[in-house]
Amino acid sequence: MNQFAGIGRLTKDVQIRQTSSGKSVGSFTLAINGYNDHTDFIRCQIWDKRADNLAKFTHKGSQIGVTGRINTGSYQDRDGKTVYTTDVVVGQFDLLDPKQDKPDPYNQQNVDDGGVNGPQTDDGQQIDIQDDDLPF
Repeated sequence: MNQFAGIGRLTKDVQIRQTSSGKSVGSFTLAINGYNDHTDFIRCQIWDKRADNLAKFTHKGSQIGVTGRINTGSYQDRDGKTVYTTDVVVGQFDLLDPKQDKPDPYNQQNVDDGGVNGPQTDDGQQIDIQDDDLPF
């Protein structure tokens, strides 16, 4: 079985690229705290719509949970040496930051309350309520 699961924070914003066939691929590094103040930095890839959504709803420092599979590979560097790589190909992610920390692109309303806080009458006059006026 080849399965990975981890919770960590993005070390920087998700980098999105397009393949020649038009598919989105996102790359990011997940910092996962371990034992004795040790942190592992896990390279991750995410594809297609998941990549677009992850980039849209997260930023550097966002806490996420990921599941996926380990993918190993190798390539030749400029000096001709073989470099081995290990990445997680993310199949699913969960946003773990509190809701107020995440940007909500579907609800970006600018609400102007006119600088008035608290209860008002129908004509907009401020109502002064003291703690002694409350029944609880």
